Amino acid sequence: MCENFGAKHYQCQPLLEKHGWIEPKSLELHSWCRVILNCPDDLSSLLAAVHEEKRRDILNTCANIRHSAVYRRPQDVESIFRSLEAGIGLAKMHRDTTVVQHIQSLQSDFQAIIKETWSRKHALSDKLQTRLEQISTEQARLKQTAMQDAKAEVDNAFREAGARLADCVNAMAHKMASAAEVVSGSDNFSEPDIDNILLEAEKTEIAPFAELPG
Repeated sequence: MCENFGAKHYQCQPLLEKHGWIEPKSLELHSWCRVILNCPDDLSSLLAAVHEEKRRDILNTCANIRHSAVYRRPQDVESIFRSLEAGIGLAKMHRDTTVVQHIQSLQSDFQAIIKETWSRKHALSDKLQTRLEQISTEQARLKQTAMQDAKAEVDNAFREAGARLADCVNAMAHKMASAAEVVSGSDNFSEPDIDNILLEAEKTEIAPFAELPG
C-alpha cells in the first residue's frame, strides 16, 4: 500500500529523498506512518481527511505493528482487532480500496477463528464438566458399595460369633445336665460316692463347685 502510494504520487518523491528512500519499495510501514505524522502538510492533499485524534491513533497503532512483531510481543485478541481496524483506517486514508477489502477479509477470517476457538473451548469445558460429574457419581457409588460391604462383613462376623456362643452355651448346658443326672441318681452321699461323682464329672470336663465364689 505504501509503495503503491509513493509510486502513484510524484509529490512523495521529495519525502522519499529526504529520508534516504531511493524508491517507493524502500518504504516501511512504521517509517511511513511516522512521516505522515511528522509532515502532515506535505501529504494532506493526497490523503483522505480524518479527524486529527483518530488519525494519530491509526498511525501510531500501525507504526507499532512492526515493532510488536520484531520484538515478538504477545498480542491479545483485542490488540489484534485494534491493529486490523487501524490497518483498514490507514488504507482508507490512502484511498486504497483493494487493501481495505483485503484487511476486512482478514478481519472476518480472524473473527471466524475466534468464534470457532471459543465454541471448541466451551464444548471441551462442557465435556470436562460432564466427565467430572461422572467421576464424582462413580466415587459416591464406590463409597456406598464399600460401606455396604463393610456392614455386611460386620453383620456376618456378629452372626458367626453369636452362633459359636450359642454352641458353647448348649454344650455347657448338656454337660451340666449330665452331671445333675449323676448326682440325682445317687441315694447316699457317702464319701466314696462323692469321689465317684467327682470322677464322673471330671470325665465330662465338669467339676462341680469348682472355682465358685466364696
